[in-house]
Amino acid sequence: MTITDQEQNKVALMYGALWACLILVCIPSISFAIVASVLFLILIITAYIVKRKSEDSNFIHNHMQYIIKTVWFSIFIFPVVTITIATLYMMPNIDNTSIMPCAQPLADHLLANPDQADMQTMYGYIAPCMNDFMIGNKQVFLIATIIAGLPILIYMTYRLMKGTMLTLQSKIHANPKSWL
Repeated sequence: MTITDQEQNKVALMYGALWACLILVCIPSISFAIVASVLFLILIITAYIVKRKSEDSNFIHNHMQYIIKTVWFSIFIFPVVTITIATLYMMPNIDNTSIMPCAQPLADHLLANPDQADMQTMYGYIAPCMNDFMIGNKQVFLIATIIAGLPILIYMTYRLMKGTMLTLQSKIHANPKSWL
């Protein structure tokens, strides 16, 4: 199969954009996370469009199929598993003692005034205890974050490295529909 420079560049551009998304999502900023999320959405839509316009056996179709599997698994399927495991780790390990002095007055207020259950009111009761709660549980939150995020990061890095290397070598994936 002969691969043109235009085909190779189109596929390389998609992998480059995915690398950019992966870097953006690792920056601890909500703005970068939003930009990465929008870019991931644009990339998966673009991959479907490009795949549909290409022939079944060509270079672009093969790599678009691989990119689609990577994005779907990394963003929609794998996180359900890792977040569930992180939550199962976190729940028995959280120390609630520092938040209890604030939780009881909140519960009393909500029982006496169920119509005043807005977020601002509830936060007003919890806020004085929040700093101690976060500091007391920072190791649990850190470990839960690692459990939830690191496997996804490793998986995406592996998939993007594999796809990028094959693109630079003008090769196709042997099984682009596989999860690995």
